[in-house]
Amino acid sequence: MENIKFHQGDVIGASMNVRIPFNSVAIRNKPIALSELSGHMHVITGDVELFTLDNRLFVLVGEG
Repeated sequence: MENIKFHQGDVIGASMNVRIPFNSVAIRNKPIALSELSGHMHVITGDVELFTLDNRLFVLVGEG
């Protein structure tokens, strides 16, 4: 897998070749960052599954 890194405003991310923790919780439609002033938000859309554990967000990206 190619290591992909991104930065968009206050959101920083990178691809990792790890397993989603078994005790993480699947979630839907959670903003990954909220603006303090303007009220806009960053969300992840597309062929993805979102999981959370200990205030961390895991994103499983599909092949599509």
